[in-house]
Amino acid sequence: MPKLEDIERELYGKEKEAAEDIERRIKWRMFSSPSRSRVSTIWTPEHNSAGDGERPWIRHPWRYFFGGTFLVLIILAGIFVFFYLRTQGQEARIELQGGDTIQSGGIITISMVYKNISRTTLRDGEIVVTLPEGSFVRDQGVDNKAPIRISKPVEDLKPGDQGVIEMSVRLFGQEREDEKIQAIYYYRPENLRARFSARVEKIVRIVKVPLVLSMEVPDILSRGQDVSIKVHYVLDGTLPFEEMALHMEYPNGFTFISSEPKPVVNNTIWDLGTLEPGREGIITIRGTMAGEEGEVKAFRSGIGTFDSFTKQIRVFSQSSKEITIAVTPLSVQGFLGKDRQGVVRPGEELKFVIRYRNNTNETLKNITVKALFEGKMLDKLKLSVGDEGVVDFQTGAVIWGPGNVPQLRQLEPNESGELIVIIRMKDPPPVIDQKDKNFTVAMRSLISVASIPDELKGTNLSSEDIIEFKVASRVIFSGKALYGSSPIPNSGPFPSETGKKTTYAIVWEIKNFTNDIANADIIATLPPNVTWENVTKTDGASITYDAPSSEVRWHVGTVAAGVGVRSPTFTGAFQVSIIPAEIDRDRPIKLINQSRFTGTDSFAGIAVDQEIGPMTDRTDQ
Repeated sequence: MPKLEDIERELYGKEKEAAEDIERRIKWRMFSSPSRSRVSTIWTPEHNSAGDGERPWIRHPWRYFFGGTFLVLIILAGIFVFFYLRTQGQEARIELQGGDTIQSGGIITISMVYKNISRTTLRDGEIVVTLPEGSFVRDQGVDNKAPIRISKPVEDLKPGDQGVIEMSVRLFGQEREDEKIQAIYYYRPENLRARFSARVEKIVRIVKVPLVLSMEVPDILSRGQDVSIKVHYVLDGTLPFEEMALHMEYPNGFTFISSEPKPVVNNTIWDLGTLEPGREGIITIRGTMAGEEGEVKAFRSGIGTFDSFTKQIRVFSQSSKEITIAVTPLSVQGFLGKDRQGVVRPGEELKFVIRYRNNTNETLKNITVKALFEGKMLDKLKLSVGDEGVVDFQTGAVIWGPGNVPQLRQLEPNESGELIVIIRMKDPPPVIDQKDKNFTVAMRSLISVASIPDELKGTNLSSEDIIEFKVASRVIFSGKALYGSSPIPNSGPFPSETGKKTTYAIVWEIKNFTNDIANADIIATLPPNVTWENVTKTDGASITYDAPSSEVRWHVGTVAAGVGVRSPTFTGAFQVSIIPAEIDRDRPIKLINQSRFTGTDSFAGIAVDQEIGPMTDRTDQ
């Protein structure tokens, strides 16, 4: 049996317009007709009830009309929000126009073109520009350091309108470095409360840096050689550079001695202030170079902006220079054990090793090696050189020669050897006046040859080497518990008696010989049966007590060199008390646990850490 749709097509489909109308009606009927559910084969009373065959939407049309309308509105709102948010910013467009390259410190003019490409007016407009760190904004010929983000309100835009904001910016950076500028146009469509945005980014590449650096350093340096380094700088540009500084990076083995002008941070940073176009300058650095023969080392310098608050420098231009430690024909080198620098201590036995080597292709004969020792802390009366070396009375040098060292009579090519000297440090250190501080000890080694082969005539076969070590300060930390002869008056029975309170003074003493000790602290704890009496007496800072931890602390601060030697001993005292129990009868009662002294040797750069044992009530006072 033909369907109703087929009959309609046959009757009215001859005309094109009628046919299209029929197709629309068919589609609408297919969309709006209720779905046919499967007919149940089981008859029940509900199927025979009144109104059987009627659809629910026929019986309650308004309920379904409003429900359907509400559902459609939700769907439409969701579709609107989805597509609008997904395409936010498409009512507006923003462009950044300007050059793509710049010289470091140069000026680039950025044009921010923002357009309304929608059919509604855009209101509450605002342009937010994010500039690279360290940028400057030029306003009427004056450069002002720019914040990272700059905000500027703009006028409303009608459909199809556009606006332009121009900004002149100075950008800084290293060569081939990319600087990013970002602009965001915030706006609100006239009939909406929400704000939307359009954004754009622009990359500007630094193609040249007008700051020119160069260094003058000898290509070859001998070990221990005193070297002068000259760093030249010049601004080859047309605009001044403000807040400039020069930074130096030294290789391992370089020891800074002095410079002209003086550095402002850690012997590595020099404040140059404002560099005007064409300004040249020189920084001269003096120091010594240590290292292994043939070793290659590099000096590096950089110039850039300096933050005086953080003491950090942002480098724009760099320079480097490599040097080589010279290989001497006849070399000599000293060691203390395996070290060439470090810290030694009073009373320590020092074992120096002198190594020598023939670096030529010829046999060398009749060689002499000398060692001279410098430093008030060396006890030259306690010097041991074995059977091979002798001490020269006039110079105090230790000498090894071909007469007592067979190997020095003839040294073959690439042949090497070593000599040993043992010397002891003085203890206690010889401290007499204020000059006796920050001691060092050094060994200077020299080598020479009496018979120079014809093939090496005119070659200097003599060489020398020096090594130096800092001497740590001698610190003496002691303590005692006192009843009588105490800086703090005591009370109670002595010796202490069961059930009766007795007070004692705990006394700490500090002596320091040659170097200042910084951040000195003394810490100890009290046993549970000992009571803090809150009575103290000190030289300098007060002694404090923390009841929850039972910790006693004396933050001494700085202990100057010579305390207890040239000036009075640092003394700190505090009072504690005990009430002995029956079990304490006839045995010592601990008044304080171990006491620990800590600090930093300012000259030697090492930690000082000493500890003394517990103190009891069994005192002789």
